Amino acid sequence: RYATETKWSEYDVVLTDTHFGFTPHVPPVVEDKDNFENNYQDYFENCDSDEDEDSDEPRPLSSQLWYHRSMERTAAEVLLKEERFHGDGTFLVRESAHGGLALSFFANGSVTHSKIKQYKDEQGQKHYLIGNEVWHDSVPESIDYYYTHKLIYKNKGVSVSLTYPVKRKFGFEHETWYSSCINRVSAEEYLKSIPIDGTFLIRPSSVENCFSLSMRYLRRISHYQIEFSRNKFVLGTFRFPTMNKLVDYFKTHPLYKTAKLTEPASEDLQNEGIDKDMYCSPETYTDIHQDIKVTVKALYDFHASSPDELSFKRGSYIINVTILDQPWWRGDHAGNVKKLFPANYVQVVENNAQDEENIELSETMLRLMDCHIDDTIHSRDSMHYFALSHPTQPSVIHIGSKRVFDVDDWLRSSLECVSKITEVVIDIRKEERTKNIAQELSDIVVYFQAVPYNTQRSGKFLETSSFSEERIGRDDKQIIQYNQFQISRVYPKFLRVTSTNFDPIPKWNVGCQLVALNYQTPDKPMQINQAMFAQNGRCGYVVKPKFMTKHYYDPSDISLLKNDVESVVLTVTVLGGRNLGNMASVIENTQPFVAIEVLGLPLDCQRERTRMSQDKNILNPVWKNEVFVFNISCPDLAFVRFEVGSEVNEATCLSQATFHLKSIRQGYRSVPLQNAYSEPLAISSLLVHINIKNPKEEGERSVFRIIEETRKLYMELSISDKNDKTREQLQLTEQKLLEQLNRSRLDGYRRTWRHQH
Repeated sequence: RYATETKWSEYDVVLTDTHFGFTPHVPPVVEDKDNFENNYQDYFENCDSDEDEDSDEPRPLSSQLWYHRSMERTAAEVLLKEERFHGDGTFLVRESAHGGLALSFFANGSVTHSKIKQYKDEQGQKHYLIGNEVWHDSVPESIDYYYTHKLIYKNKGVSVSLTYPVKRKFGFEHETWYSSCINRVSAEEYLKSIPIDGTFLIRPSSVENCFSLSMRYLRRISHYQIEFSRNKFVLGTFRFPTMNKLVDYFKTHPLYKTAKLTEPASEDLQNEGIDKDMYCSPETYTDIHQDIKVTVKALYDFHASSPDELSFKRGSYIINVTILDQPWWRGDHAGNVKKLFPANYVQVVENNAQDEENIELSETMLRLMDCHIDDTIHSRDSMHYFALSHPTQPSVIHIGSKRVFDVDDWLRSSLECVSKITEVVIDIRKEERTKNIAQELSDIVVYFQAVPYNTQRSGKFLETSSFSEERIGRDDKQIIQYNQFQISRVYPKFLRVTSTNFDPIPKWNVGCQLVALNYQTPDKPMQINQAMFAQNGRCGYVVKPKFMTKHYYDPSDISLLKNDVESVVLTVTVLGGRNLGNMASVIENTQPFVAIEVLGLPLDCQRERTRMSQDKNILNPVWKNEVFVFNISCPDLAFVRFEVGSEVNEATCLSQATFHLKSIRQGYRSVPLQNAYSEPLAISSLLVHINIKNPKEEGERSVFRIIEETRKLYMELSISDKNDKTREQLQLTEQKLLEQLNRSRLDGYRRTWRHQH
């Protein structure tokens, strides 16, 4: 109980090493199995005696609420006219007085009746027809068809789709527990206003051919589906011939655990559920100076600076608060009574005008580290208890029992747990001071464990080591093997005092996963980094190519990967540009040029550039016959970089765009340009044509085969060390074949600048 309560309540309490929890006690229910079975048989008597002929159908007609069984034509007309406010298409299905089935529906202000035709095929399968359109295997399928199609009777001037089914009457519609015009949300609000366990109502469900049972129990509102199937009302594994028998049965048997139906929801119960003390009776007057006691919740932490003030933490509840037109209020919290606290630190809890004696403990889990436990056992009215306070609780909690031995055992166990937690906290604080770490931050680092790099032992997959940029390049074979099983991090060397960056590509090529750069520096390495992680939807990581996990992988020897990668030929044609520089470039009449660079493995690194634009036009320059061909041996590790420069200072980059080769599409492309920070430049772009193909395919396949055979024969002659004249002829033949291949690729002028390493 709370300290402000006078009545004890029974709870299930659990104590762990770190938490103290409690929940309202639910007594177990012992059912008399013999009586249970006999009792259910009484309700279920003769329930299977009237099984319908359609019981073997997947959607039997007898399970449809719009099927009214035997009904006279005039009765159907009266019922449909009563429901005419649902509009045209309101319908029901009934048994015709002349035999067979009939569809009755409301359209154009009157009721129309249509006979449902049926026949059996050679296999004995029944088929049904409504109107003159499509035969169906069942009546429900025919009804579903006309929800989306027009039912047309030209002679009657009717063209309508079925919209609203009129449900069959079962005889329980007049019962107090049935509410025909209420939905799920309204039912919950209704039951919330009736504080009686077991209060219930039955209502139509949004699910076809179903009803819903809504019930309040232990401050929770649950909904149970009742299916109408083959003329029975089915709830779980229970089947009843009538809804009344279902209700009567669950009034004496639990739906779930101890939850039984007690009282149907009604306005009378709703009125009784309202606390009349919240209102002033019209026959009396209220003293305007009378203090109003409320409960408030703390919005911020507050630490008292004097004995008259009240300390509390954010989320704490303060009770018996007197609201005054002053900046300081008085209230009770954690054993302190009528202490002052700032009014702007709290907010009034809604719906708290009930007497504090009616506040009950709810299901709660409290951290022992935040609890204050009084080590004294108190006794009153044959109960022995100790006190516990927590900042989130509105009052001190009393935990007691009629046996002092139980209370003493719980108190000692609770204090021992608090003592252990205190020792752990003290040890953590000492460790933080000695190791200069913050435990709170350390606890959230769950992915990697930093360890020194050691080639003498095999590390765990979660261990990671850090390397300076200078360290990568000394023993790359060991680093490559390390990165195939563990995570490595590379950081800039300490001499980079101006925050410059190193080239990340060689580090990625040996398998390093985390390559740290200075993000504040807008240089070429940073732009390459942005291009790398623009892949994979910019999610922050990129999966390595599979060949990098092979034991023989070596970026300095591409011949080892001949079975894992296929070289490509990248052909770039520069056609023109738009708004290639800034305003200063426009004013100076700059002559721009475009440089195209391939970055990746050392043998793939190439750089080429166009002529300078002769008309000093940077707004919309045009180039002709600027075609560049790049042979790329490992496209999975290659990047393509477009850079716009000028004759004023060829080292200055006016704009750029960097992409991974795998992210580039073929054809005529508009390349959006960016500034040095990889930010988009407004309406700045290059117009290029991209062609990527495998040199071993298409028309060049035979030429490459001849070149390979020539090289193979040349190597054989070199080993035998004979026929020097023949070897010279083979070498000359190979050179001519390569020249012919290059001439077939180039249609125009080409100038090449090789990237210097």
